[in-house]
Amino acid sequence: MPPRSTPRSALRTVPRAYRLADMLGLFLVAAGMLCYARAFVGMQRLQFAKPLAKLTPGMNLFAAMAEFSGYARLAYVGLGITAAGVAVGMGSAYLLRRGRLRAAAATAAPPSGAPLAA
Repeated sequence: MPPRSTPRSALRTVPRAYRLADMLGLFLVAAGMLCYARAFVGMQRLQFAKPLAKLTPGMNLFAAMAEFSGYARLAYVGLGITAAGVAVGMGSAYLLRRGRLRAAAATAAPPSGAPLAA
């Protein structure tokens, strides 16, 4: 069996703060994807909409362009929120792993014959 890359002492339960950070990251990812999906559906509706009765020539075109601009902004916001959620989750995992590896290194006995650090 190949040696483990993670010390056994680092495989304990995850503290509550890190679980909450993971839940926050998942919530941000879900919220961002919902924003992006809403923008996508709105843009599709605009693309396949039938022309409305024109009261003023060109007025509906400008209204549709403004609405499309709003959906594009919502899509960018959704992608930003999703990226923030991914960053929160990855940061939480990184901090947890770094803390566990430091704790495991601090409690590990030095190899026999090695000088003790002062």
